[in-house]
This record gives sequence, structure tokens and C-alpha cells, in this order.
Amino acid sequence: MRLKIQPINKPVKDYDKEKREYEALLAKLPPELLAQHREREAEERAEYEAKHEREIAERDLRFGAWLEARGLDEPAEDDLETPARFCTDEDVDAARRRGLVAAAVEPVSINAFELWLIWGPNYQDSGPFAKCEKAARLRLPLAIGEGSITLVIESEKVRSSGYEGVFTHLVSRMPFEGTIDGEYVTGALVQVISDMELFRIELSQGSQEIADKLARYFDRLFAEINLPEDLSAILAPSKRCFACGRPLDDPISKALWIGPTCAKNLGVPHNSEAVRIIAEKRRTFICDAGRSPDVAQFFD
Repeated sequence: MRLKIQPINKPVKDYDKEKREYEALLAKLPPELLAQHREREAEERAEYEAKHEREIAERDLRFGAWLEARGLDEPAEDDLETPARFCTDEDVDAARRRGLVAAAVEPVSINAFELWLIWGPNYQDSGPFAKCEKAARLRLPLAIGEGSITLVIESEKVRSSGYEGVFTHLVSRMPFEGTIDGEYVTGALVQVISDMELFRIELSQGSQEIADKLARYFDRLFAEINLPEDLSAILAPSKRCFACGRPLDDPISKALWIGPTCAKNLGVPHNSEAVRIIAEKRRTFICDAGRSPDVAQFFD
């Protein structure tokens, strides 16, 4: 296992490029044709806005029915969580209608992966993905019970008129594959657009029971794990440094699965207190009562 940020050759996504090209084409039209085109644009915009208003009204009706079915009152204006739960339920239902096995992850206010890989500890775009000049990829091997999955997280470089220069964001779909409870699974952790950080689990191969288990796993990861400090608590067991892949020599490195130099580079604590904290988090977060002896040896 080797945890490494890999630059990938992916062009900068320019959200305004098509708009600029479109306006350049319009500028070449004769005045009378341009006027006709602008009139059609206005009609299409009015149709779109009317359709959007109908969709909002229909969504409000569904939201009211959703609240009533759960015995809930209309949420307060500052209550973002209740509408977010409705949004995830609708999103999961839509995924299931497409033939996918799906489950909702609990809404959170902060995306732990984005905080670690892009924002950085001071919320100043100082994370490893933000520092990378190109788009980047990270393969994250996560221990889940007696199994594991490898989650692939990618970034994009984006240019938009609303921002100065090029900025970085995470690709919303994070694919994974692995084995959980002896069952081979493939799928993705998918971010849903909302006022909160919403995600769903979708499986192209795997049971509903596994999808639900993964959703609860990510509930806890987003709520209880601080990255990168707690990386050693969530990664699949390894007798080599999870950052560089080299053999580990000293007891602290063997207990944390990372050497002192790599720990410093990643911002991961590397001392006896860190060993105590990580060992406890592994027991409560990764392991269950039925963990197998070959996994248990890494926690002694």
C-alpha cells in the first residue's frame, strides 16, 4: 500500500469558454438576424423559468408529503439539515430507479476530504491537491470491518469568471472497489449538490446491506475522523509505511503504519501519544467484535 498524490493530465475546466465562443459567434451575425436570435433566446428563457417554477412547486409538494409522513413540522429558516435529508432521500430514490443499489450518508457541514486535500488547516487552499499544479488523484485504502475498499479521489482545476485565476475542487463522484464481509463490491461515493455536504453510496455490484453498511461507515468517518491526523485509524492494515511503502523500523512507526519523515510531510502526529489515540480510534471505528485474528494483530 502506498498513499501518494498523483498528478494527472486533465485540462483546466473553463466554465466560461463556451459562453465566450457563443458570444463571439453572435457578434458575427447581421443586426436583423441577431435581433431574431435574441428574441428566440428570450422566449426560451421564459419557458425555462416557467418550467423551473413548476418543478419547485412540485418539489415543495413532495417535501410537504415527506414531512407529513415522518410527523415533522415545517423546518425553521436556519434548519438546513431537514431539507438536506429530504434531498438525499430523493437522490437515493432516483439512483434506485436507475437500477443502482443506493444508500444515503447523513448530511454534514464539512467535507472531510475537501478540508484535507484542498482547503488545508487554515482554510487557505493549502491542501496537497490545491498545491498541485495539475489535477490530481489519490487512492485511499479504507479498512471496513474485516474488509476494505480503495476509494479514488480526484481533483479538477477550474477557471470561472466568479473567481480570480484557477481554483481546485473535488470531482463529485469517487469510485471504489473492494471486499466487505466476503462480498466483492464496486461503486462510488457521490456528492449531491445542496446547502450542506450530502453524499450517497451507489453500488454497481453489491447488496443493499453492504450499501447501508458503507453509508453508516461514511457517517462516522465524516463525524469522527480528522484528516490527515487520523489517517492511521482508517487505512487498511500495513507493515510498510502507507505513504512511501518502505519497511518500518521503530515501534512508533510500526504502530502508526507511517515513518517519521512521511508523517511530518503529511501533517500526521508521530509520537507515543498519537499511538494511544490512534489505537483507540481503530478499535472503535474500524474493528467490531468479530474481527479476524490476522487483522487483530495490527492493533496489539
